[in-house]
Amino acid sequence: MTVHAPAERPRILAELAERPGRTAYEIAAALGYSKPDSRRINEIVRRLWNDGALVAGSAFRPALGRQARIYYIAPPGTRPRRTAETREQAERRRASNRASKARTRARAAGKPVRPRGVPHLTVLKTAAASLGRDSERAACRDADPDLFFGPGSEWPKARAARVAQARAYCFACPIRLACLEVARANRETYGVWGAVDFETERDQRSTQATRPDVAASSRA
Repeated sequence: MTVHAPAERPRILAELAERPGRTAYEIAAALGYSKPDSRRINEIVRRLWNDGALVAGSAFRPALGRQARIYYIAPPGTRPRRTAETREQAERRRASNRASKARTRARAAGKPVRPRGVPHLTVLKTAAASLGRDSERAACRDADPDLFFGPGSEWPKARAARVAQARAYCFACPIRLACLEVARANRETYGVWGAVDFETERDQRSTQATRPDVAASSRA
């Protein structure tokens, strides 16, 4: 189902005029859109909010298990919130939304959840202190930490490309094994250390622990 912004704006405004205090996804459902297309409706709603046509509040939604942004028709004279998003800003926002949803699903499944804003620099400084002067020879010393510590949620292809690039640094590093030993000693569960993706290792251990056949065979 194709979403045309010029046609949907008046429908969204009419829906909120009749039923105020709804989330963007509730608006999308009321307009007959399925989940894939509701993202586009969400973008249109946010644009109306930024343009000053809507105002927003928050309310707890039991289905989500958290507070959600709800919208109302803006009173006359409401000023735009800010200028339109750039493409980069929109992508960062969407990535943040995906990460938030991934954390919510992980918590619901009882899986370990990476906290927001993991202090990469603090982690790296701790590792550098453990490595001593050897850290000055690390191949990654001038690399972007985000290459080794990705966001909470990534598309599989993007993640594979990032991890491959990070491992390329590691394989060319003269202190790779020392770095790996430090990471294991510190019981790291996130990031790429010494060419090892610790997040993949953690997920594999978690999967094996929840599969009785695998757990039993490993003890045999």
